[in-house]
Amino acid sequence: MQPAKPLNPHAPIREIPIFHSQLHPPTPTPLPAPIHTHFLVASKHRESNIDRLPR
Repeated sequence: MQPAKPLNPHAPIREIPIFHSQLHPPTPTPLPAPIHTHFLVASKHRESNIDRLPR
């Protein structure tokens, strides 16, 4: 059996996982997105923890 779509050795690393592109549309910057949301969630948790502290 031959693969339906051969991997392009010159393609960026983000285009190599085909299953990822099927689940999520390709974005110009795939890596900073989850990291950015992670920092947003962390900052939200930090702010909520500070709000719970007694003044």
